[in-house]
Formats: sequence, structure tokens, C-alpha cells
Amino acid sequence: MKNIALLIGCFLITTLNSYSQNNAPVAVNDTIFIAYNDSTPIQQTSNGTPTLPFIDDDSDPDGNSIYIDSAFYSGLGNFDDTLITISPTFFLWKLGYKPPINYIGIDSIMYIVKDDGIPVMYDTATIYLFVKHQEFQQLDLNNINARLGLNQLFHNPDNSISAFEVPKGTNQHTMFAANLWIAGKNQDSVYLDAVTFGSNNPSTLTQFISRSGPIMDSIYYKQYDYKWDRLWKITNLEIIFHQNNWMNVGYQPIEVIANWPAHGDSSKGQAFYLAPFIDNNNDGIYNPLDGDYPKIKGQQAIYFIYHDVNFSSGYSGGPVLNSETHYMAYAYNCPSDSAINNTIFLDYTIYNRSNLTYDSTYIGMWTDFDIGSFSDDFVGCDVARSTFYGYNADNFDEDANGTLGYQAYPPAQGVTFLQGAKQDDDGIDNSYGIAPNETINGFGFGDGTPDNEHWGMEGFMTYSGPAQHIGDGDPISNIDYHNYLHGKWRDGSQMVYGANGHFSSGGTIPTKYLYPGVSDPLFYGTGGVAATPTNWSEMNSLSPAGDRRGLGSTGPFTFESDSSISITLAFVFGRNYQTTGSQAGVVVMQERVDSIRSYYATDFVSVCGGALSVSENENNPESTLTVYPNPFNNELTINYESENNATTLTIYNLIGKQIMSQHITQKTTVLNLSSQPNGIYFVTVTDGVNRVSKKIIKQ
Repeated sequence: MKNIALLIGCFLITTLNSYSQNNAPVAVNDTIFIAYNDSTPIQQTSNGTPTLPFIDDDSDPDGNSIYIDSAFYSGLGNFDDTLITISPTFFLWKLGYKPPINYIGIDSIMYIVKDDGIPVMYDTATIYLFVKHQEFQQLDLNNINARLGLNQLFHNPDNSISAFEVPKGTNQHTMFAANLWIAGKNQDSVYLDAVTFGSNNPSTLTQFISRSGPIMDSIYYKQYDYKWDRLWKITNLEIIFHQNNWMNVGYQPIEVIANWPAHGDSSKGQAFYLAPFIDNNNDGIYNPLDGDYPKIKGQQAIYFIYHDVNFSSGYSGGPVLNSETHYMAYAYNCPSDSAINNTIFLDYTIYNRSNLTYDSTYIGMWTDFDIGSFSDDFVGCDVARSTFYGYNADNFDEDANGTLGYQAYPPAQGVTFLQGAKQDDDGIDNSYGIAPNETINGFGFGDGTPDNEHWGMEGFMTYSGPAQHIGDGDPISNIDYHNYLHGKWRDGSQMVYGANGHFSSGGTIPTKYLYPGVSDPLFYGTGGVAATPTNWSEMNSLSPAGDRRGLGSTGPFTFESDSSISITLAFVFGRNYQTTGSQAGVVVMQERVDSIRSYYATDFVSVCGGALSVSENENNPESTLTVYPNPFNNELTINYESENNATTLTIYNLIGKQIMSQHITQKTTVLNLSSQPNGIYFVTVTDGVNRVSKKIIKQ
């Protein structure tokens, strides 16, 4: 930890006084914000006039010069104060403060200010030291070490550097920053929650800027809120320990379990139910001493809640959605599975806390790819895999500006929409395909169940800052963000197939996707219209390599008041350690995306011997699903006690391809799979909000 050095200079200016009466100076209490455990040194010289805020707002009614006389501290941290005399009329007062190790809370220093009148007069004030929670957490269980902060993903704003390290421990990174965007319309006005690198008004010593916490009544927002200005990090081992010990006399849960943000304060306008939890005694109230505990995915998870009030509008100046976003980032540790060990996941749920309904709503993941060195990158998308990605433009990723490159084995970094936004209900089981309301990369299409369809990645685009062509450039207005989210340039023109994607470069066929390569053989992105070149990539378009920002999006959907929408993303890293070349990492990334999509479709039951299964039902529906015989030859019997009339039985093969799907209305179902080859399959039952899978073997 470093000391905070506050250097306060006071230049004593001789003033004309009658000396018949001298009034005391006026000292005002002040607040400064101290980083958790490791504060950054601050040095300010006054050049004759005090400039630190807690001196700036002190004053003397007679116009005398003022300066600090002494300071006092009675807390448990380290403190020192030193008077440094520069000249008879210029002083520096050095205050050193270091908070106690792991301390979080409000500390204080009292100081005495005096003037240079006759007689000398004094006043006292208090500096309140808000020692903050750590403003980030590291998701670092597997081969990825990713930083998640209060205002951005995968970025270190303190040093303005990348913070998605992979392989872990190498100081090599693939992303500089990322953030979620969402925009919708109401009466043709665009409402927005979209942030790129973080706040446009960064926090300082005396100002804290944050979007943390749930939506609440305006009078209850604080500059710093100890309950909400933080992230919650927890592991499955910590939860297991709690499950085994909560009933013991004298047991106290660890801090993250004790302070899990399960509930808001409804008297302040906050939603009552917030972070998910397992309610051990079914009383509806989170209480760890009743055996309740956080409900997480993965073996390590980070939870965060934020809103767009008084924050996102600083980017565009336009109206915000009044949305509240919850995310859970999670990872699994399975070194034997290179796909799962090189992937992290983010589940987002966005709540519309306004009284408006938004149409034409889209959600996007904005990503600033820096594949090692930032100056030689390309981007592309894989339509069939619902993925966009960054990769090196040439065969060697060199070091640059203090950033380590990946050298002769450059990787690719993918962002996959495992589940996109839910399609608006229409009473129809929309099919896989390229017709309206159909898709080739979504979830729930053509499975026999109406109104359970989720879009996949419905668009991909990239832009440059500063602009490289007409319609390009950093978004400024709400309309700019909305245009980018649904495949339009800033000038309002639709993206077109070929060249750089803008009609000024010669293209004429509208498209949803920039640079799909050969991943869209059905021409889903162009509405079934065949377009050339057949292999349209940024590399083939002869674009100059450089720093790349990509935006994958999902939608449209109608975002009704007091409703929510959920999506799931996977960040998949691919690198070939035997084959050189810029495309070698892309191939590995695509193979891993295939595995991750298969695992997700079957609730991870095949990963690491089934140890990573993440059934979404709190009451463990797996105990109600039985499959026999297993292994089987031709016929298979499935027993499941359905809770409603919308239960779907689906069979997937090992690579996640759907083999069959049907509704089940009885407890026992007999299937004949004699036409299928021997191998591993997965039985998945979807019953309302419950979804459970079992692995079966045909022999």
C-alpha cells in the first residue's frame, strides 16, 4: 500500500487590516475517496494559493490568508503530518494516510486551520475518508483471468490497459474493454443504456462516479453507496462449506454470503427480489443462518447490479431507458477440456423499470478487441455459430508500445450468443430458416413449442474512431447507438454486402452481418439473396489492419414496462500452438464454440464427467427424470412427472445437433432410436422454467 500524500501549500500574503478586530476563519467539512487497500499518491502544490478542495472551500471573512495549523487522527490506520517550510511566507503541509489492511468504511481526520491576522484565529473541520470497496473482481478460475469492474468489462481504467488475460499468467490479452448496449424506441424517440470504456466523468479524489445498484427513488441515490458500489465474488466450494456448516452453533457466514444482494429496500423504491438465491426454508426471505445461500452458475461467479440513471446519458445526452441490469459472470475449471477451460460466461438480465414500452429494442455486446498488439487486428463473424470475433491481421503478432504480442501463434477471441433476446410472442412455433421470424442460429425454433424462441446473433458490425468512411465513427447520439445495434451506419444507411459495408464502396444488397466469411451459405443475412464475394472477410476486402471495435447484437423485441429480458454470452479463446498463421487460431476458436454450444444445449452434463451440470431448477428436477436402460440398443424409456402442459422432450447428439423433439403429456414415454448410429446422446426435458438433461449411450 502507498501513502496518500496531500501537499497543501499556503502562500502568506500580507493584507491591510485594522488589527482592531480579527474574525476567525471558517473551515468546512469535506470528503475524499480512498481506494481499497492500495491508494494512489496525490501531490498538489499550491503555487501560492491553496488548491485542494478541502482548503478551497475554507475561507476567512476578513480576507486573510489561511493555512493548516495541525491535524489529528485517532483511527486504526497509519497517519503522519509534517509541516514543511519553504520560505517565511510559503508552507507545505504533508498529510499521510494509509487505511487499515482490508478496511472498508468511513474514516476521518480532523484538521485546524488558522489565518495570519492579529491576533491569529482558528477553526476546525473534518476530512471524511471514504475507503471504498474494491472496484473490480477477477474471474480467474481457469485459463482466463478477466477483470470485471463497476463501469466496464475486461479493462483496467487505472492504467488504461487491457484486462482479459489469456493464457492466465502470461500478461497477454485479447480484449481492451467491453460493455453491454441496449436501445429501444417509444414514439420514435430512442432510449438508451450504452457505455463503452466507462464513465465520461471518471472518479477523482473528491468525486465518485458509479452506475452501481438497483433503480430507486431519486432521493436515495448516493455519491458513494457501500451496499451497492461493489461486486460479489463467490465460489461453489464456499457455498458447499456454508451448506455443511450453517446449522452449527457459533457459525458465521463469510462476507459475500452474509451480504449477498438478494433483496432491495422496497421503501426506497427498490425491487425486493434482486440476486438469485436458494431459499432453504421457503419463507421468501434471504437469511444465510436459515441455510439460504447464493444461487450461482459455474464453479466461480461474480455478480453485479447497475442502472442507467444519471450515468449512460452522459455518453449521448439523450434519454435513458430507466433500466436495471444484473449480470453473473462465471467460469468452470476443467483442464482436460480445452473448450471449457478457455471460456467464460456472462448471463445478463435487464429489467425495464420505467412506465414506457419500447419497441424495436436491441441488445448488443460492444467489444474493443486487442489481440496482443492493438494495431494489427481484423474482425469477422460466424453467422451459423452466432459468434463474432477478433483475430490478427497478419501471421505474426509483435510486441508494441509495452504490450506483449502473441508472436508466431496469434489467437482468435470469440463472443458467442448462446441465448439471445426472446422473440415477441406470436402463438407460432417459428421454424429454423431464413423467412421472417425465422433464424438459423437461435434457440427454441422448430421444437414444437410456440413462443419459446430466442434470437441468436442477429447482427454484427464494426466501426472505427475516428471515422474511416461515410457513416463510420464513434457513436454520439442515441440514434447513432440504435443504428449500430440494428445494422445501420451513423448516416442512417443500411449496411450492404461487400467491400467495407457502406453503399459508398459499391455494395447494393442490404445485410445484417459484416464480414461473415463463408459462415452464411443460406444468405440469411441478406434475406436469401445471393451475394458476392462468396467469402467476404475483412482480410479479403483489403482493409488496412488496425484497432478494432466490434458489436454483435440480438433482437428486435418489445421491451414492456415492468418486464425483463435475458441473454447468455460466452467469451471463447482459441489458439493453435502447432500451426502458425492468422487463421489457425480462428479454426480452434470455432471448434471450441461448437463444443460450448453443445454443452449449453445439454446443460453441461457431458463436461468433465458431468461434474459441471448446471440445472436451472432450485428443486432439482433431475431427481424427477429417469432414463432406462442406459446404455440402450434401440428403445429407450423416459419417465418424467410434468408440472404443466408445455413439456418438451428433445434428443441431441454429441455435437449438439437436434435429433428429435416432441411434446410429452404422460409420465412415461418410449422412444425408438434404431435409426440413429451408436454413440452418446442427451435427453433434455423443458418444463416451463425447468430444464434438465441426462446423458445416454446407444450401443
